[in-house]
Amino acid sequence: MGLYNVYIKVEANVKTGGGHLHRSLVLADEFKRFNCNVEFIVSYESADYTGKMAGDYNVNVINDIYNPSEYAGIVKHNSLIIFDTDDNMFYSGQLVDYFREQDVKTACFTISNKYTYTTDFLINTNIIALSHEYITGDYTVKLLGPEYLIFKPQFAGTDLEKTEDNNLLVYFGNADRYNLTERVLAYFEHRPGLFDKINVITGSLNKNIKTIKEICSRNEKIVHYHNLTTDGMIDVYKDSGVTIGSAGMAMWEMALFGIPQIIIASSEREVEYTDYLNRAGYVYKLSDYKHVGAIDMEKELDEVLKSDILTILKTEEFSSVINVNGVTKIVKSILKYL
Repeated sequence: MGLYNVYIKVEANVKTGGGHLHRSLVLADEFKRFNCNVEFIVSYESADYTGKMAGDYNVNVINDIYNPSEYAGIVKHNSLIIFDTDDNMFYSGQLVDYFREQDVKTACFTISNKYTYTTDFLINTNIIALSHEYITGDYTVKLLGPEYLIFKPQFAGTDLEKTEDNNLLVYFGNADRYNLTERVLAYFEHRPGLFDKINVITGSLNKNIKTIKEICSRNEKIVHYHNLTTDGMIDVYKDSGVTIGSAGMAMWEMALFGIPQIIIASSEREVEYTDYLNRAGYVYKLSDYKHVGAIDMEKELDEVLKSDILTILKTEEFSSVINVNGVTKIVKSILKYL
């Protein structure tokens, strides 16, 4: 019998991507290391992918993720449920109130301060969280800032030196629902001399693999990697001197290696904090998903790649604010109050 029962409500599918689940799996492993029992709760839309990734963890599948009765036969009294989602329906309201009545502690991840939070634990690992004010219960424990970032354990034990070669990495997360990888590669097809090598990573939820492979096969400078392990990702990071990508967890991973980053915010939740990181000089924000269909990507990329903006980004400062062991700090902080 474990010390405590922990349930993680998460989604991973073509629309959502796999970032939340991958983070939750690291979190689950850390709770397990502290002798807790961990189970996952997902919708049917996320059941297949979660089942493949969850290993020995029990995955509970429910119909209506907002209905308290769906959780009644799963979540035990005197336990903890973590909502690893950016859906504000899990921050306060009927579902959170239900769990409080059942003596179940709740925790939620957020990237915003625009809502009311009545959960017991509020987690925002982004650096912008340190300048936010939140509307919470007086009982809410706030775990804020990049000292709580959740990295896979391989990053804690790796050499963070990157190559000085003129290599580019293109990576827009597991799903890349706006097909940004293909658009960026189309740009470099007509500019073969800008980089010595172009590393391209795609994830298992990407629906445009065939076209991306065709583009990569036409250029000997482009190397395509699909569905890499964590160790494989680290190797590619080390082999990259500049990156063009989205603002998910990979952005923080690459920040550890001091890689200058051109970022396109690929979801609503990423827009505010990429604006913040751009103003701080930590990354260069090219555009966001709302406008990416209309922007002149060739013109914008021409301007940034011909300028010296990437050489003056504060990559070392960005790296220095990140705690690679943040998952341990989260788990210890939560268990202290349970």
